[in-house]
Amino acid sequence: KNRTEQLEIEGIINERGEAINDIIEKLYKLDMDSQSQKRLKELKDELGSYRQARKEEILLIQNGKLEEAQKLASTLQKDRFEKIRLIATEMDDIAIKDSDNQLVIDQQQANSATLLFLVLGIAALFFSIAMIMLLNKTIAQPLTEITKIAVLIGDGDLNIELPVNERKDEVGILLQNFGRMVNVLKGMAATAQKIASGDLTGSIVPQSEKDLLGNAFLQMLNNLRRILKDITDSVNLLASSSCEILAATTQVASGSAE
Repeated sequence: KNRTEQLEIEGIINERGEAINDIIEKLYKLDMDSQSQKRLKELKDELGSYRQARKEEILLIQNGKLEEAQKLASTLQKDRFEKIRLIATEMDDIAIKDSDNQLVIDQQQANSATLLFLVLGIAALFFSIAMIMLLNKTIAQPLTEITKIAVLIGDGDLNIELPVNERKDEVGILLQNFGRMVNVLKGMAATAQKIASGDLTGSIVPQSEKDLLGNAFLQMLNNLRRILKDITDSVNLLASSSCEILAATTQVASGSAE
């Protein structure tokens, strides 16, 4: 029975030893500084010596040499265990210190990232405001001016002046076409004033075949000229006839007097 218990205890010790070896191997794979690697090697060496002495201790116990086994455990093994404990404690302190340092570094990096995002956010905000102001100046204001001009035209007021336009974009093209429309309307209005005062010498030039207002205005002007010509011809004919009638009447009167 004692032998069986010894074997079970020995198996448990070996399993724990293997587990410790696995942990040490994993620690070797970590990115540690030279001091930590040195202490880890010392720990591994001390554990190896401790395990070797423990095997000798177990062998002494199995051979019945309990006093020698006890002496080994209380002297050399005790010193080795204490050294292993000190190394493990020191490495634990180093790990805690490294963890705290890493935490401080991570916090600093997080603060820097937060500050960077804040700066970028403020810069993006100012950039957006600047873009809005630029768009308002380059698009909204000209469109507002065009709207005011359109209202005046709708009210029949053509005494307007378009702003100087040197733009080449869509807004500039819109201003150019709007100015052209205003000039055409002004020309028609001037011709209409001449017609109203009896002057039919004005000219109308339609902008295209689809210019309904221009073509209708030109047709009206031509019709008025034709009507005026017909009236003039009729008046001339009537004047000529009157002269002839007057001459004939004079002759008849002269004949009667004789």
